[in-house]
Amino acid sequence: MKTHISGITALVLSLAAAAGCQQKEWTYENQMFISGSRVTNTILKSSVQTAEMQVVAAVAKPVESTVHVAFVADASLVDTYNLAYYDNAVVLPEENYTIASNSASIDAGMTESMPVHIEFTGLDKLSLDRAYVLPVTIASADMPVLSSASTSYFVFRGGSIINVVADMEKSNYISFNSFETGAASTVPFRTITDFTMEAMINVREFVPGIQSVMGMEGNLLIRISDNGLEPNQLQVVTPAGNVPTTDVGADVCALTPGEWTHVAVTGNSATNEVIIYFNGTEAYRRTMPSSWGTIDLVSPKNSDRGNQYFHIGYSYASGRELDGMICECRIWNTVRTREQIAASQYEVDPKSEGLIGYWKFDEGQGSTITDYTENGNNGQANDSDLLWVPVSIPAIGE
Repeated sequence: MKTHISGITALVLSLAAAAGCQQKEWTYENQMFISGSRVTNTILKSSVQTAEMQVVAAVAKPVESTVHVAFVADASLVDTYNLAYYDNAVVLPEENYTIASNSASIDAGMTESMPVHIEFTGLDKLSLDRAYVLPVTIASADMPVLSSASTSYFVFRGGSIINVVADMEKSNYISFNSFETGAASTVPFRTITDFTMEAMINVREFVPGIQSVMGMEGNLLIRISDNGLEPNQLQVVTPAGNVPTTDVGADVCALTPGEWTHVAVTGNSATNEVIIYFNGTEAYRRTMPSSWGTIDLVSPKNSDRGNQYFHIGYSYASGRELDGMICECRIWNTVRTREQIAASQYEVDPKSEGLIGYWKFDEGQGSTITDYTENGNNGQANDSDLLWVPVSIPAIGE
């Protein structure tokens, strides 16, 4: 004999089953885990010696009473990391990290603990040819732990130093309110005698006409081309004259389109000598016929196009903007040697002696360009947010 269930009975049973599922879903076991990314990658750089990171314990639902947790660095989990992430890392040596206090707690009614801080030191001494990993895991807790999210891996490896740059598309360029208002932060730029100017540039194409890299029209300016020069020839403008002059050959200080070039210019006030370097190698030098005296990059310089100020990617008038990507712009009030320039093309310590302006162009978003020196002369894109481009400089393995 078959049993038939009426529509009403079926509906009641269905609702009861649904209610049971909802009850079961709501009463799942609250488990502890480490909040945030499972893997934190850091690129090793010779200029970076230390770093500070943290781990935070978390739960899905607020705890009813305070629960305690302890973390530990566990070298035995290196193999687990390598298998999971297809890496070949070795454990970070004990002398390169310190966990001041490995315990934390999640207070009643809360879902996260206070962070446990990890201090990393001696990073500049690590080999750039291998990867290091420090697994930090939950060693004990007053409640169940979600095993799949109980460990954070802090990874350090050699790689590209520059990972993002700005593209000066659509005739964009960088202005500086502090220079235009004569702020106190610009004092080091008012009395320059010896100088070094640097920038990494990648120009899309060279067409007749001037492209500006960095500086101030008529005082001190790195630009590309001039009347009598080829469209791809770099030139430096100083109060004592231009370098190179227009009577040089077409191959002197010639740039290649679509290719990254580190450009550096030095001026020695004792010898009146100006030297241009490409990628750490001397490209041209000239002894000027007279001294350039003191260079002022702050006081506005009047021209038939109005007052001229210091800019990156612009000079004199519209139509002379840089058509390409740029990063690592620096100004020094010292003469850097060829060896110093060659050794620090991709970055320098912002606290270096004589460094008065340092714009890395590594923000990756927005329109503000940070000055990494203590002077703090930040720049602003003229039109709108800049186009930010991911790069790999130098390419891994170079």
